[in-house]
Amino acid sequence: MAIDHTVWGRPDAKTLKDRTHEYQGGVIMGQGYSTIAWIPEAQGSWALPLLHERISSGSSPILQAASQLKLVCEQSINPVLAVLDREYGNACWVLAPASIQADCLMRLRKNAWKVVSTTSI
Repeated sequence: MAIDHTVWGRPDAKTLKDRTHEYQGGVIMGQGYSTIAWIPEAQGSWALPLLHERISSGSSPILQAASQLKLVCEQSINPVLAVLDREYGNACWVLAPASIQADCLMRLRKNAWKVVSTTSI
């Protein structure tokens, strides 16, 4: 499975319900979406989206992704490996799916070791 957060920028839609501050090359107004997709082949470039949901202002990409992963794992008969981008390579994500029966492979920010070593002092 692959999980990703994407932004639909809507800076001019002032009456759009539940717009949030999103980051996409800078902070913009819009709505965030979380997608979990099945990657069926080790080689190739296609994916089958399983869940694509808007992230409400009361949630976060991490909470939404954990909820989606839990739902998919409950329906799956095979072991699940979730692959995530650097947005999820942090303690909040590691703790969020703690009770979910899935393995996670995350890319970390290249300066993550600096953050860890600074906060552990």
